[in-house]
Formats: sequence, structure tokens, C-alpha cells
Amino acid sequence: MVAYVLFRSTAVRVEPPAAGPAQTVVCRDVQTLLPDPLGGRPRRDTTPASTLTAAWGDPAVVLRCGVARPSALTLTAELFRANGVSWFPEQVPGGWRFTATGRQAYVEVTVPGTQQQGSATLVDLAPAVSNADPVRPGGAP
Repeated sequence: MVAYVLFRSTAVRVEPPAAGPAQTVVCRDVQTLLPDPLGGRPRRDTTPASTLTAAWGDPAVVLRCGVARPSALTLTAELFRANGVSWFPEQVPGGWRFTATGRQAYVEVTVPGTQQQGSATLVDLAPAVSNADPVRPGGAP
């Protein structure tokens, strides 16, 4: 128990996105539905504290809600679905970044490691995204 408290007190630096008012409301709802733990990774505090960010484990899986649409996301971009949520994958140094598409707020999840590890994480995060932010009419990316 003491180790968990000490671990949780080590906040992860996560820059909150500049979300608009409507996205901020959606992101607050997402925040209340996020799992703890996530795939066996304990939840960690983020700094600065924000309802737009979350983190789990070490190295951290990081979630940012209300991010801008990824510039590489096009109408023909390859997406994959996890538990009813469409995700746009991008390889980044040390892992993968996945962005939930077709919703009012873009939710970005950065996962250290392989795309396979990211896929399992997204399965666990998808219910929070889909329950807080239903698919937009037309489902455009």
C-alpha cells in the first residue's frame, strides 16, 4: 500500500490540450468513466492537474482529451476499431499514439511499446470514450 501511494504521488508531466468549451464538457465525462487500473497499470496523477489528461503505469500510458485533429488523418486514412471506437494509429518514438475519431472530442492515447500493447489498452479505454462521447452524425473522422 505504501509503494502505491508513493508511486501515485509521482505525477506525470502531461500538457493539457487547448480544448474548446464543448470538448471540455465531453472530456470531463470521459474522465469520470476512465478505468483504474488500466490493464494492470495503476492510475497516476498528471501535472498540471487537468480533467483533460490521465496517465497509468511506468512508463506511462497517457491520455489527452480534446486534442486537435491529427494532421495525417484523412478521409482515406486506415483506422481500426476497438470496442466500437475507431482509432487512428501513428507510430511515435518509443511507442504508438492512437486518436479516437468520429466524435465531438478527439481523444489521444500514447502507449509505450508495440502496437499490440496499444490495441489491448484501447479495448479497455473504449467504453469511457463511447459512453461519454457518442459517434457524431455522419461519423466523419
